[in-house]
Amino acid sequence: MVPKVPRSVPLASLQAIWALVVLGGCPPRVELGPSVVKRAGEPVSVVEHCESDAEELVLQALVRAGSAFDPPGKEGLAYLVGRATSEPLAALEDARLQVLVDREWVLFELACPASRSDACTDALVTALTAPSLVSASVVPVVEEVASWSPDAASVADEVLHAWVFEAHPYGHPVQGRSGVVSILTAQDADAFHRRHYVREAVWVGVAGACPADGSVQRGLEALAGERAPELVLQSPSRVDAHTALVVSLPGAGTAVRLATPVEGGEEAWPALALAQALGTGCEERLEALLVDRLPRRQAHLVVQGSSAGDALGVVREAAQQWGALRRGALDEQDVSAALQCLVEVTERLAATPRLRLRGALLAEAAGGEDPLSMLQAWAGSADTAAATEALSRLGGPPAARWVVVTGQADRLAGILVEENVLSDVYTDVGGDSPEATAFEPGCVRVVPAMEIFR
Repeated sequence: MVPKVPRSVPLASLQAIWALVVLGGCPPRVELGPSVVKRAGEPVSVVEHCESDAEELVLQALVRAGSAFDPPGKEGLAYLVGRATSEPLAALEDARLQVLVDREWVLFELACPASRSDACTDALVTALTAPSLVSASVVPVVEEVASWSPDAASVADEVLHAWVFEAHPYGHPVQGRSGVVSILTAQDADAFHRRHYVREAVWVGVAGACPADGSVQRGLEALAGERAPELVLQSPSRVDAHTALVVSLPGAGTAVRLATPVEGGEEAWPALALAQALGTGCEERLEALLVDRLPRRQAHLVVQGSSAGDALGVVREAAQQWGALRRGALDEQDVSAALQCLVEVTERLAATPRLRLRGALLAEAAGGEDPLSMLQAWAGSADTAAATEALSRLGGPPAARWVVVTGQADRLAGILVEENVLSDVYTDVGGDSPEATAFEPGCVRVVPAMEIFR
């Protein structure tokens, strides 16, 4: 029986939905494990990559105020504040604006002609220090979230992320849910800004035609000097049995995501990124990982698949790829092609000034190495044998969480249980292995896509 999901979910995260659609015969288990506390750095620092003959100024501000800091019951507030804060920047003449709101960070990126560097600098400083968060700037963002029509890949990404980080601040959609966002107010936005857009949570980068008078640094002194909130990052919950959430989204093709936690931290990052480059469409997946969102050294091995047609075929293909990764049975040509793709993509991205600046800001803010530079150096020095060895070390638990977004949800859910679609995963594993080799009936649930985001 498919459980009914309510249209209005008044709880603080998507965990209420998982309680309805995932638990039952196949409960996930949350092990908190050792926590890593990330602290905000020193008071505002400005990272400069200046060029005397540059024709364009690029300004970036990285703020530690992403969706993980949403107050309980107000999911989507960080997204709302980030978008509403940037509204005046979008109206600047001859300027290009990009705003990325992620789980932990908000990135504002503003590019202007060198002749307008003063106006752009003043506008960014004002947006960070004294934005006009009134109803006129908040309402359009609320309406945007309410009218969101996601594709299969977007739904799969959000659902998987919320699932693997259940009971954690990362575990809800960045943009919130329409039923919650619709009740947020300008007062909520102003209070969030005053609490989180503080001096020790902001890092600023300047590239190209930098202002010579120090106006960026002086303007940022207007930020409050309070300590930025800490965010405890718990270990992801382990996976004890194959569990599938089949999301019904008619007319959107099929997208598959499966994830299993891995150990190794920063050392595993190159191999996790390389795994994203396996198969066709590697450039698109790598750019999504490194450009369309802020890179994180993720703690999960994620396998993706998509198709406009056969849903079961996509599931089988993803299972085969994941099984090959687990067994260390990858085709040498496939690994070589993925490594070459990683080399080409990271070289191209690292040659882009705004991405170099973004990487420097992330390294400064997080106190580690620039993820893009780290990947580029690793890919440039690795050969096929080293890449294969790195992928084989990912290993991981014997089961995974599966998210399948499809218009054939009910039919596919039955097939997952009735047919052994995971058979290729366990070839040559061993006769006495205790590993689960199929989906159990209680471990497959169906839910309509738009119920998740209401």
